[in-house]
Amino acid sequence: MGIDLKLMGQRIREARRMRQMTAEQLAEQLGIAAESLGHIECGNCRPSLTLLYTISVILDVSLDYLTGRSLSPESRIVREEIESAGLTSHQEEALQKMIRSLLPVVRDLID
Repeated sequence: MGIDLKLMGQRIREARRMRQMTAEQLAEQLGIAAESLGHIECGNCRPSLTLLYTISVILDVSLDYLTGRSLSPESRIVREEIESAGLTSHQEEALQKMIRSLLPVVRDLID
């Protein structure tokens, strides 16, 4: 099973925009050319695992989300908060649905 590079690139772009970062800003933090990041975001280039991990840390999203293994872009910080709140699995699922439903609203407000 391979990674969908187009989906991964879209998710990187969306996460970057959610952080109100330009491609140039993210590329600078990654130590790569903005053109290289553009190739990754378009799905034309597969980043190394190290680079992908660094992207996930900077954008505070999970590797599972970036690689398409998870539908939820929730950050590690949110995940830690959910786990420390002692929610039941049904409560956690409801919270994740709420987060996903709010993402389009947030995107519209920021764009």
